[in-house]
Amino acid sequence: MELTSLSFLQGSLVYVRLKKSFMEHFKKNWTFYSFLLTIFIFASIVFVLSQKEKSGVTMLESIKAWGNVTIERYKLPNGLQVILALKPDSPTFAYYTWFNVGSRHEKKGKTGIAHFFEHLLFKESKNLKEGEFDRIMESNGANTNASTWVDWTNYYEVLPSDEEKVELVVRLEAERMSNMILNEKQINSEREVIKNERRFRVDNDVEGTMNEQLDHLAYTTHPYSQPVIGWMEDITGLTLEDCISFYKTYYAPNNATIVIVGNVNKKKTMEWIQKYYGGIPSSQIAPENIPMEPPQTKERKMMIRRDDIDVEKVIYAFHVPQYKHDDTPALELLGEILFNGEGSRLYKQMIIDEEIASHVSGGMMDLKDPSLFQISVAMRKNQPIQKAHNRVFAALEKLQKEGVTQKEFDRAKNRFEMSYYHSLESVSGKARALGHYQIIVGDYKEPIHMMKRYLKVKLPDIQRVAQKYLVATNRSSIVALPAGKSAVKKGQGHLMKKKKRR
Repeated sequence: MELTSLSFLQGSLVYVRLKKSFMEHFKKNWTFYSFLLTIFIFASIVFVLSQKEKSGVTMLESIKAWGNVTIERYKLPNGLQVILALKPDSPTFAYYTWFNVGSRHEKKGKTGIAHFFEHLLFKESKNLKEGEFDRIMESNGANTNASTWVDWTNYYEVLPSDEEKVELVVRLEAERMSNMILNEKQINSEREVIKNERRFRVDNDVEGTMNEQLDHLAYTTHPYSQPVIGWMEDITGLTLEDCISFYKTYYAPNNATIVIVGNVNKKKTMEWIQKYYGGIPSSQIAPENIPMEPPQTKERKMMIRRDDIDVEKVIYAFHVPQYKHDDTPALELLGEILFNGEGSRLYKQMIIDEEIASHVSGGMMDLKDPSLFQISVAMRKNQPIQKAHNRVFAALEKLQKEGVTQKEFDRAKNRFEMSYYHSLESVSGKARALGHYQIIVGDYKEPIHMMKRYLKVKLPDIQRVAQKYLVATNRSSIVALPAGKSAVKKGQGHLMKKKKRR
């Protein structure tokens, strides 16, 4: 017992001396050991991040929106962006693929190619026979379609919330992004479909022709002057080589944003996206070189006379800024006050009180570059278009001189707010908003905070923007009159708004 106690005591003394020696050494070399510790922590962080990057998905941000919706944004190494909006109480999910390409990216002589691809992506691919994509979607209860516009092209599906259906859509859309079969047979077949669509929507449709000619008249430099569906001669002349080059350039992950909204499994969904999209290579896309439209300094007019016009019509257009400009909210509220709804000034005057028009509307579109504020009027039978000129120009002049009432201003804000919330009721509406603003302003969060911009508008702003933009020298107009010799060759026109595929 005594030997054991002595040995224990000796051992304790040795431990104390070693501990004291180590502490003195550590204090003397604190800077060195701190440096080693920093290097170790940094190396650990780099390792974790590199492993995360190797997994193929990097989460960029996460926010809360619209009550119980969690929105997360991801990016893959090949440039693909994913916006995942989780809505756990939704019985459905929407899957939108947005490509940052529209008619604005088309060269002269090659118009209509973006819309052409909207059709081609429903044809044959490496692993899908022609028509198979639609058949698979229909058998799974999907609502599916596509749209082409000046700033973008999108493809979408809305299906019941189910993990197998989510994987199915991810797989099939990745297939369409990378494996479409393009040959002379496919191109020529769809070319005839699109030419007939153009005849139906533009050449043989008065409003289609008017809208096409108005854009071409108002824009002298910017490619917004080009019809989304394309000029007929360009549709006829598109070649297989044109289509292959376009597909390889713009239908690539670094030019796409996937927006998924609804009740989906986040972990599995991102694993499937990495699995099916991760191996698709990015493309080389030249920086945009879009010429800006010079200021308009003189009124422009055009008249169309056709046998198929039964009532006189007019569309006016005024150049206004792009969506992200500070004047946009006031301009949109101005449209509500003057033209939209039974309580608006010109709708009430021309349709309800005087009964001289069958249609009156006005407003602007949210575009990436400067837009047009358009006013559209269709007269009743035997009512001359001069009455529209008189009423519209007088209403604009009165507003520019006197402004609007508080009652009109409040009504416009209430109508806009109601329309805003109504557009976001469905998973599809949320997906459209997130993707659209991601492209035109580079921020998917814009529709989440949109109402804040409109609540900042003050009563005098309505009068100010009317005085600034809605002036005669900034105006272009297309008038359509019945019969007589045609002032415009049929077939030189352009699409109205985004449209459905079939």
